[in-house]
Amino acid sequence: MVLIDGHNLMGRTPGLSLADEERSRAVLVERLAAWASGRREPVLAVFDGNRAGGVHAERVGALGVVYAPAGRSADDEILRRLERGNPRTVTVVTSDRGLARAARSRGARVLTCEQLLERMASRARGRPGPEPAAAPDEVEYWLRKFQGEDP
Repeated sequence: MVLIDGHNLMGRTPGLSLADEERSRAVLVERLAAWASGRREPVLAVFDGNRAGGVHAERVGALGVVYAPAGRSADDEILRRLERGNPRTVTVVTSDRGLARAARSRGARVLTCEQLLERMASRARGRPGPEPAAAPDEVEYWLRKFQGEDP
């Protein structure tokens, strides 16, 4: 699964602005939905819950979009979702150092917003972007798992 820090990505995407939040969010969601359509893993964009109308979750093509509930930030929601599942199978997209550190400490992979934007641009140009290398502890985990050992 890919969990995307939506507002963080929006603020780092050329041509988008937190000052024009509704339009920028719509553009970003459209771009992410196009990128997610070719992925084998689920992609979820998580935004802070300051959404007009009280919408908390929606689906846009292959992209899931979630708005954090009142009193919880998108960062909190991303960490909650990491704790609910197996973080080793999750990539968190953020350039927020605190969130990145917390996600890594739970075992998730982290991509910066800039790395994701480059991958999206590479795909749009018809070339696949580089896939992240597995972390050494992740390789060890899967080797033990496939050898029948309890990791």
